[in-house]
Amino acid sequence: MKLSERLLAGDGPDRELDAEILEAFGWNLEKNWLWGRWWVRGKQAFPAHSGKFPPPYTASLESALSLYPVKPDTMPTNPRKAAAEALEQRGL
Repeated sequence: MKLSERLLAGDGPDRELDAEILEAFGWNLEKNWLWGRWWVRGKQAFPAHSGKFPPPYTASLESALSLYPVKPDTMPTNPRKAAAEALEQRGL
């Protein structure tokens, strides 16, 4: 099942799906014995324990709208539906 379909199948915020969306964009969760868990893509890195990363795509409309490659004229007001539509545009 595609990630966009899984978003539509559920309801409410889901941090595991937020993480899967991040992974679909090339981010990896890496563990470091000294610094703990970090989300890494190339030379970018964010601490996983901060609570701010991955963004709350399934809970925040603003975060979900950031996923759109091209903003449509009308967008869903539900974050999960907006994220699913945006990922569908990207073929995810």
